[in-house]
Amino acid sequence: MADHPPPSSPFEPPSPPIVGRAHEQDILREGLAATLAGRGGLVLIGGEAGIGKTTLVSQLTGEAARHDALVLIGGCYDLMTTPPYGPWVDLNAQHPMGKTDPDLPSVLRRGDTASTVASMGALFEEARSVLTTLSGTRPGVIVLEDLHWADAASIDLLRFVGRHARRMPLLLVATYRGEEVLPDHPLYPALPLLVRESGAEHINLRRLAAGEVVDLISRRYRLADGDTRRLAPYLLGHTEGNPLYLNELLRTLEEERLLRASPDGWALGDLTSVAVPRLIRHMIVGRAARLDETLRNLLLMASVIGQEAPLDVWSALGGVSDDALLAAVEQAETANFLTITSNGLAVRFVHALIRDALYESVPPSRRLNWHRRIAEILEQTAGASPDSVAYHFQAASDPRAATWLIRAGESAERAYAWTTAAARFEAALLLLADDPATQRLRGRVQYHLGRLLRFANPERGITYLDEARRVAHDVDDRVLSALALAHAGQVRCVQDDTQRGISDLEAGVAAQDELTPAEWLEAHRLQRTLTDAPQRDLSREGAAAATIATITSQQLGTLIYHLASKTLRIWDAVALGEAYAQRIEALDDDDALLRHTSTIEGASWIDTYYGLGDAYAQLGEVEKAEHAFARAKSLYRAAGHHAMDAILVAIHARLIQLPYRADDREQRSRWLATAIASEQQAEGAYRAGWLPGMPRLPLLLLDGAWDEAHDIATNMVEYGTTSSAIFAGVTLGNLARDRGDLDTAWALVHRRLPRGPDSDPTETVANGAFDLAQLAAALALDAGDHATAEKWLETLDRWLAESGRVLGRAEARLLWARAHLLAGDAHRAREEAQDALDEAGSPRQPVALLAVHRLLGVIATRDRRLVEAEQHFEIALELAAACGAPFERALTLLELAE
Repeated sequence: MADHPPPSSPFEPPSPPIVGRAHEQDILREGLAATLAGRGGLVLIGGEAGIGKTTLVSQLTGEAARHDALVLIGGCYDLMTTPPYGPWVDLNAQHPMGKTDPDLPSVLRRGDTASTVASMGALFEEARSVLTTLSGTRPGVIVLEDLHWADAASIDLLRFVGRHARRMPLLLVATYRGEEVLPDHPLYPALPLLVRESGAEHINLRRLAAGEVVDLISRRYRLADGDTRRLAPYLLGHTEGNPLYLNELLRTLEEERLLRASPDGWALGDLTSVAVPRLIRHMIVGRAARLDETLRNLLLMASVIGQEAPLDVWSALGGVSDDALLAAVEQAETANFLTITSNGLAVRFVHALIRDALYESVPPSRRLNWHRRIAEILEQTAGASPDSVAYHFQAASDPRAATWLIRAGESAERAYAWTTAAARFEAALLLLADDPATQRLRGRVQYHLGRLLRFANPERGITYLDEARRVAHDVDDRVLSALALAHAGQVRCVQDDTQRGISDLEAGVAAQDELTPAEWLEAHRLQRTLTDAPQRDLSREGAAAATIATITSQQLGTLIYHLASKTLRIWDAVALGEAYAQRIEALDDDDALLRHTSTIEGASWIDTYYGLGDAYAQLGEVEKAEHAFARAKSLYRAAGHHAMDAILVAIHARLIQLPYRADDREQRSRWLATAIASEQQAEGAYRAGWLPGMPRLPLLLLDGAWDEAHDIATNMVEYGTTSSAIFAGVTLGNLARDRGDLDTAWALVHRRLPRGPDSDPTETVANGAFDLAQLAAALALDAGDHATAEKWLETLDRWLAESGRVLGRAEARLLWARAHLLAGDAHRAREEAQDALDEAGSPRQPVALLAVHRLLGVIATRDRRLVEAEQHFEIALELAAACGAPFERALTLLELAE
């Protein structure tokens, strides 16, 4: 209780007024009005701590509640205590759904730490479906506070839901402290994406100006003009216009009786008579010092528990009865320190700065002791977040923190929150001593880290995997050694270090082949857990258990895919793939394999069919490729790997639809619907903004949708994996060539093949290298540079011969025909064009046939064989119409006009 409570007054409003925020209030009112009318959206509110974000949002949620809208609020606390998907988990915990409401996914429910997500795309789609259903009953407002403390997975989910909010009556509002969102924070690159993808309104709150401070004083107090002129500069001088600081300082002045209420109004005392500290922390601690000792001590304990303090933990720590604790809660609410949560099971500090100030005022030795006691209490609490237990043991410098950090990392890993999982594992490594007792565990943690970082930070991922191999050698762990070596190869391939990556993958797969059935069961367990947490039981599969463990844990499928797509060893990929597929088919139990397919690993065994489809398509075995791709697609979908499904649709378009099926418009229409559906299901599976549009990209150039193709390809180059960026670069290069921007097109070739015709295709992605070599030869021919074109074509012929690749042979012969025509050798040009015609007809490749007939028409025209020329041009025009290729048709008409 305050020593000098200010007298009650009819002149003090029930809550501080909002001033200086008229424009921002209008944006939120308009957003709410649109939502109530059925059109949702996203509003981002940034600003420094205490700037008024929460006050502004509270006004919005109050107005929404008055219109009977559903209001859900979730927040973050800090980076180490907020669990994966923290604000989403919190809004679900604070506002449990009604009996008739659908449940959010289990991963987004507090206390559920054992759930595994089939895929991030599946989780996001389930969350979107629930929110669609909820907002379908009444409009909704979802507030996510303090996203500067959110993990990457939470932000990814916001991006996904934000893209859909405009199509439902759902207003999303997210707040964050701008000064804490630095370039390495996951929110930093997401902010422009949120604005671009979701059309988000972005509010950046500024400090209050002098006139606005005067307005605040006038609304809150009835002071004489002279007192207002004295008080306004005093407040600005001490708070610099920060609203929270302003209100704390005004509250301090009231408690010190320098602002006094009376029946006649308010009076201001001598502001020089007392030194009021400028820092907000001193003000808050000073206010707390005026409370009675028992309440003050309980508040300090609550601050150590966290921004949110569960009543049962607080009671156990303070050793007080429920009645005594509830009485303390009432006093703390009255003093504006705490508020009780909607479910009545916890309290929250009204602002994070209040909790921070009280926390810092606790003596370090007492703080350390309380952290340890809190962790021990939480250990015995059912459903306690491993993140919270780990945080308190860490703060207590207790070695038990390592175990709980690993558990927290595993929980995040199962939830597809890989960035959070990696942070927990890295923190655990710092606490594990480098001695024989923990060395094996260190190696296994490093192995998990290497896999988790394979996309986000492949360089660091490889470092961890190499270190895991060193540890495996030291402790003679054959399982860890084989897995770490194979995964290092996988990551190197992702990083575009193809030669060493394939070498490591082959060596790792060979080492895996030496494992015993018992070791394969151990490998299966290691890929899924570092602790003894219950896992899916392979023993139920009986005698097939070791076979299932081998198939679902081995990286052979990944090796097959990389051999097919990134090297010239296409036939090796076929031989390995067909043998491995026979082993998979012999088991004849897809359900058993899918049950034990690790979400974190992806699905290497399914990649076998992906790799076979890729290889068959390049070799011209179209029917076999179709069958392999269809098998891979059905398995990816059954496993919930929607991102791989979408990527496979894109690969199918590039290797099947475009070269072999371009003139089947009906099938292409069905395929386009499939591509869009796959794209939508896969949204959110990757943080980067490269996936939208990717499955449709290969055919956009043919369709003449150049602007859309350019935008999608640019996104892929900026945000995508190395492989996707290479193929997007090919698209941009061809676009630049067609638009006459030869410098840009050449730059894209040289970026990936820096040694020109002497480049090794495995220095990049071999599949893409073929396309780049074709582009380079075409650019040289466009410029009349026969010598350069010939060098590129000789390189292309060498790669085609070494790989046995059929795809691209027709284009190579066609380019040679152009080269001979440029050199004035019409006879050789006609021979090469005829060879191109044969190559394009077996198997049939409509777009290549179109280009060959057009060139044959050009050659016949030069030979004055005009009837023959017209026949070739007519065939080319028919093919252009069948393929729906307006640019190709235009080129043909120009030649026909000649």
